[in-house]
Parts: sequence; structure tokens; C-alpha cells
Amino acid sequence: MRLKLTLFLSVTIVVPLLFLASSCHTSSVPGSPSGAGSTQFQRMLGEVPASFLKEHDIWFSDLAGMKKLSGFGSVNNAAALNSLSQADQEKLALALGGAPGPFIDPNWTRVSDLLGFDRMMITQTAFVDYPPPWGFSIAEGNFDTNLIGSDLTAQGYSKESYGADTYYSIREDFGLSLQPAALRTLLADFNRVAVSDHRLVITPATTILTPVLDTLSGKVPSAISSPEVQAVSASMGDVLSAVVVGSDRVLQFTPTSKGPPFYFTIPSDWGELHQHKMIGSGYRYDGTDHYWVISI
Repeated sequence: MRLKLTLFLSVTIVVPLLFLASSCHTSSVPGSPSGAGSTQFQRMLGEVPASFLKEHDIWFSDLAGMKKLSGFGSVNNAAALNSLSQADQEKLALALGGAPGPFIDPNWTRVSDLLGFDRMMITQTAFVDYPPPWGFSIAEGNFDTNLIGSDLTAQGYSKESYGADTYYSIREDFGLSLQPAALRTLLADFNRVAVSDHRLVITPATTILTPVLDTLSGKVPSAISSPEVQAVSASMGDVLSAVVVGSDRVLQFTPTSKGPPFYFTIPSDWGELHQHKMIGSGYRYDGTDHYWVISI
């Protein structure tokens, strides 16, 4: 496998499109905010509240794209996965192993039967990879809302309404429970689950859930409405996994020991240099080469 590093620098936050992938495979999902972008990454950023960018890195995985590229595009539920040979299951696990996200953990298979859906049903997901109890996941796919509702109800969830949306709730915000034992690994992650045929919004608290629902209904701006996010995500192209990170969350440190001499002098004709406001990093595959893309 050949890996190439591609680095894009945007000198301003409002720049023309720097890169447009020729293999875009965006599909429309019912209920998606309009104007969310031309790639799966941009479209999913259109479902994340802009307010989340202030304190959190936003991650993305295109699980359907990864399965398709590895020759397992038809594996869209646990039954299809279990019908594969052991060798093919291992090959698929390897293909998805580089995808960040809460649905890749092997422990997930132990609880899916209690929740009405399994990870193979998920096509794309946007999420915050944050230590418990804070976090959220937006998972897209084809889901059986009746099955999910009945399974969650059987686990003690109650059905709630928020405007035109329906969600299932258990415990107080960020509340933890180690019972039933089969759901211990979920901790507070699944305290709130908003359910539709094509999308699940999973959060530990109502205070995190409702901003996502407001974004999906167009009541509040999404992450993709940010000029910085637009520029960074557009330049990265049709990535299969990615993250956007605000400048205040990029690790900076002062070494305690003196480093090697640095002889570079900034040319006078470079003009004013601006502090970056957003960084994007992701993985892209064009059918021949694998790319690690960084956009600033």
C-alpha cells in the first residue's frame, strides 16, 4: 500500500475550492439540512451544531465507503457479517480498523441485540471522541424504528417528544448505571437516543441531544456554516475518515531543553502571516493511492 501525505494551506478562511475529488459519492439522506456540502464529510458536518466547534473536535467516518472499497459493500447488517467466512470477517475488520468511532469497538457486538440495530447497518457517522460522560454520535443508515423503540423500551427507556422529533430516554443527564450487565460498556453514552428511519442521534444528556435536533431542523447553524470549516473540508476532498480541530485545541508546548538551531528567516515579501483558525486531517483513497490529508 502506498501512502502519500498531502498538505493544503489556506491563507484566508474564505478561499476558493482548493481540491475537488473526482470520486465523490454523496447520497442524500432524508432530513439532512440543505446546503450541507458536496462530500459525505461536509454533509455530516451539516448535521453537527456549530456551537460544538468551540469546545470539541468533530470526527467523521464513512463506514459504507470503507466497506465498498474493501469489497464488502453488501454487508449491511450483522446477519450478512456472520455469513462471511472467518477469513473474510477478519479482512473486513481490518478494513474498518482504521475508522475512528464508537461503533468499531468489538464490545459493540455484545450489546447490539439489546438496542435494535447493529454497527453494520451504519453508513456514515459524525461524533465527538471525548472521555465519558461527554460525547455524542450521529449515525446514518437504514434502521427499523419500531424494533429499536421496542428494544429500548424493554431496557427501561421511556419515549419522549421534542417538537416533531421522538427520542428515548433513561436516567438523568449523564447518569450512569452498571445494570443490566450486558449494557455496562455503554456507560452513559446511550442515555438519549433519537430515532428515525435513516438516522440515530445518541447522547448522554438531553442538553446535548436537543442542539443536534435543532440543527437538523434548521433552527440553529451547523458546523459547515463556518467559513473555516467550509474551506478546510472542501480542500480535503472525499475523505473516508477525518477530524476538524479548532486552533485553540492544537497542542502547543515550550520545550524545556534548547532545540537545534533554526536558520530560516521569513522573507519580507511574504506579507502578513495569519494564525490558523481550523485544522482538518483525514484519510482519502482514490482507487490507487492512499492519502493522509492535512488542511490548515
